[in-house]
Amino acid sequence: MRIISQLPRKRLVFYILLLITASFIESIHAGQLNRSECKFAAAWFEHNIKSTPKEPFSFRYGRQASNELITDWNREIKLLGSQNQRSEYKIVYSDPLGKLRLVLHADVYTDFPAVEWVLELENCGADTTEIFDNILVADLLLSALKSESVILHHATGSDHRIDDFAPLTTIIQPGQQVRMAPKGGRSSDETAFPFFNVEQDNQGVGVGIGWTGQWAAELDRNANGTLTLQVGMERTHLRLYSGEKIRTPRILLLFWQGSDRMRGHNLMRQFMLAHHTPQI
Repeated sequence: MRIISQLPRKRLVFYILLLITASFIESIHAGQLNRSECKFAAAWFEHNIKSTPKEPFSFRYGRQASNELITDWNREIKLLGSQNQRSEYKIVYSDPLGKLRLVLHADVYTDFPAVEWVLELENCGADTTEIFDNILVADLLLSALKSESVILHHATGSDHRIDDFAPLTTIIQPGQQVRMAPKGGRSSDETAFPFFNVEQDNQGVGVGIGWTGQWAAELDRNANGTLTLQVGMERTHLRLYSGEKIRTPRILLLFWQGSDRMRGHNLMRQFMLAHHTPQI
C-alpha cells in the first residue's frame, strides 16, 4: 500500500484505467466466443461423441478392430454433473461376457469452445487379455470441407538449441499425410510439440495432447480433401492382467472461428490458464 500511495496521482489513475479497460475488453471477447463458438463445440460433441454410431477412438484387440469388437457391447452414457463451467460425461462400454470394460471420460466446456476426453481400458476377467495395439484415443473425421486449403501451425520440440520450440507452418495438400511424434519418450523432445492448430477456411481447431510420454499424431487429407485426425500412444503392444486398467493420453479440441489463426492460439492459452493451471 505504501508503494501505491507514493505513485504520482496521474500515473496511479492511468494504471487503474488501464486495468479497467483490459478487463472490459476481455469480457467482451469472452462473450463473443461463448455465443457462436461454444455452441459449435457443443454440437460437435453431440454429433461426434455423445450420439455417434462411430466411436472417437480405435484400437486392435487380438486380430479384431475395435469397431468390430464392440458392435454388440452395452453402451451407457451418464452426465455426472456440471460445475466449473464444464459438463462431465462418462460413457461406459461393457463386454457381454464381462471380460473387458472401456470408459470414456469426456468434458464439454461452456466458457470456451473446448471438448476433452480420455479413455480407460480395463480387464474385468480372470484371465490375461489378448494383445492390445495401435491404441488411438482420437480417430475421427476432423473436417469434411473439401476444396479449401488446410494449414497446420505447429512447432519443433526442444533439443537444447537456440531454435527450440520454433514455429512451423505446413500446408497439407489433398492426398498428403503429416505425422508428428517426439523422440526418446519425452513429450516435446526434438521434432514435435503436443499442441498444434489446424486452420481451414476462416475457422480452425486447436489440438492438445495430454501425455508425458511418447505420443504420435497423424493428419491425413484424403484425395477428396476431407481431413482425419489420429492421436495415440506410439508403438503400443501390450496385455492387461486380471484387474489391470490403463488410461490413454487426454485429447483437447478447441474450436475457433475467423480469419486470424493467432486468435486460436490465444484461446488455447487462455483455456489452459483457466482450466489446467493451478490457481492461488
